Amino acid sequence: MSNNIKLTENLKNYRRILKLTQSDVAEIINKDRTSIAKYESGAAQPPFSVLRLLAKLYDVTIDELCGIAPPAPLVVRSKDEPEKAYNSLIEKFDKQEQLMILKFKMMDEEKKHDFMKILNEFLKD
Repeated sequence: MSNNIKLTENLKNYRRILKLTQSDVAEIINKDRTSIAKYESGAAQPPFSVLRLLAKLYDVTIDELCGIAPPAPLVVRSKDEPEKAYNSLIEKFDKQEQLMILKFKMMDEEKKHDFMKILNEFLKD
């Protein structure tokens, strides 16, 4: 299987694992939905800058995303309960809240710091 075919499959699969639509992904990485559809269908090749964003969003390496390297083996955690609690908490958020969390995840540390500073100011009584 060629790497391009593997990339298109992986793009769809990782998006579906996160229960995101193409529009959701486009919004999170600031692209248009038609670009995401073209990447997933193989009609267009995402540039490296977009591959980097998608890999970060899906929490995989670019090589894993492109099918060059096999997905990293799952790490067996000795204390799985906190992760299960986190996942069940995330599932209780509505779609808008989930997208906001994913957008926050995509920020670099400086932007996260600035965002939290603004948010804390906003939430003051």
